[in-house]
Amino acid sequence: MAASLRLAPVSTQGALFELFPVVNCRNESAARNAYGNAAQEAAYRLLAIDRIPIDGRYRVNFDGKRGDTYYEMKSLRLVGGKVIVYDCRIEKERATGVPLRYLLICHGLKKERADVLQKMLDGGLVFYDLPAELIHTYALTLKLRTVKTDARSRSEGRPGYRRPGYDKGYRNVSVSKMLKTPGVTITEKEIPNPLGAGCVVLRSVTWEAEG
Repeated sequence: MAASLRLAPVSTQGALFELFPVVNCRNESAARNAYGNAAQEAAYRLLAIDRIPIDGRYRVNFDGKRGDTYYEMKSLRLVGGKVIVYDCRIEKERATGVPLRYLLICHGLKKERADVLQKMLDGGLVFYDLPAELIHTYALTLKLRTVKTDARSRSEGRPGYRRPGYDKGYRNVSVSKMLKTPGVTITEKEIPNPLGAGCVVLRSVTWEAEG
């Protein structure tokens, strides 16, 4: 099954050699994408992860790759952050058969609209680098929530409302609770931030499943 899932390749242009972008958003509805894009950009540059551009020719588009390991990246608030995990994504990610980790990019921004990337770098970031199987396994213990497909949501084309599989439901993962899973170990180190004034911390997570 893994062989049938073609993975999108990494960009041939290294992040360190790309122009430093200015990320803005006009309103609250655009903030989610803007924050996500800014967080990924910070990760590519600070952690030397190769970006993987979205390419519709491939069945699986992860966000990045470093060495032989692929990364799925999620942006969230530093305090009380949660990750939405779709069952269809868990199934697809497991089916690839490749080494996969999640990178949770935690920031303190809330209502910023202009120059979001620079403000993230100046305000400080916490990266959680964790095994995909930890978040997959924990998510599947949680309540399956259904997507409300009201007329406004369908007309606006919001993520998860019209894409096959995503309408089956999702799990709302509290990061703080997940990290209390038995067998989880976290090591922490501060990493250089030549792009801003904020402190950047990398928390590497390992997990030994019980049994």
